[in-house]
Amino acid sequence: MAILPRTFIIAFLLGVMFSSPETIAAASSGKRQVYVTASFVDKESLYVENLRMDEVQILENGNARKIELMVREEMPAIYGLLFDRTLLAEDRSGNRQNLPGITSSATAARDMAYELIDKHLRRQRMWVASYDEEFHLALAPATDGFRAKDAINQMSFSRTFTGAFTYAGLYSAVMEMNKSFERRRVIFLFLDSIDQESAGKITQLQNLLSMSNVELIIISFAARLSSSTGVPPALSRAGLSRVAQATAGEAYFSTDFGGHFEDLVRQIYNRIRTYYTFGFESDAPPDTKTELLIRCTRSGTKVKHHPFTPVLSAR
Repeated sequence: MAILPRTFIIAFLLGVMFSSPETIAAASSGKRQVYVTASFVDKESLYVENLRMDEVQILENGNARKIELMVREEMPAIYGLLFDRTLLAEDRSGNRQNLPGITSSATAARDMAYELIDKHLRRQRMWVASYDEEFHLALAPATDGFRAKDAINQMSFSRTFTGAFTYAGLYSAVMEMNKSFERRRVIFLFLDSIDQESAGKITQLQNLLSMSNVELIIISFAARLSSSTGVPPALSRAGLSRVAQATAGEAYFSTDFGGHFEDLVRQIYNRIRTYYTFGFESDAPPDTKTELLIRCTRSGTKVKHHPFTPVLSAR
């Protein structure tokens, strides 16, 4: 079986964009329409871009589900750019020394966000926000890349607050995504390292994100300069990786790229553009936690996906 014809996909997606969840459920004989994303990597660790529908199997609680939809970039998507305020404050507060020839983490984060917008996201719907103890929405969802860049540029903070809490920021970001009609939802999180309080809530963060239908891409600048969070770099790295992987996402660390941030941006874009989105009908009630398993029959192919069927979906 081949991937669905483009004319069918366009018609289906128009229905997805302008139909409420209740309408979709009614059209599916009372069953819940579920959308999940997955990425596929071959033997050479390259993302698979020519996958066929008959090579994929989806099981919910061990029961096979018929794949109704299989698309990649055709799926309407929304992107959230979320910034830790302590990261953006670090080169303006005087608390960190900017060494000659070294770009500050705040500047690097902004530049990476600008490049993502300019090269890949400028025509996409996106919102911009930051967090400390609270979530601060700087730009509501819009398709204006210039406004998104301006919102990021206007984020200038001093260290007058007690800290930033990754758990609270991500929780609010998921809730913000739940307001969107798009079934593909990607959050880019820019931070130094995870804070101590959130580090103690890694399991709760994993549960929250694994039950949502967002993909989380984390960009961490820990250990490029001194960290103020009090969390050892290895612990922060392990925790952030666990959280991202719970969403079929990825955590990237600036220290792995030696200052070559254009390579990092390229890797991030290759990751998000090679996601596949699948649609299927679930027999489970809307708020029931069910286990999800996505298999690929192509030899040597590895699959990354959410461990559970999303229940934190559009309202």
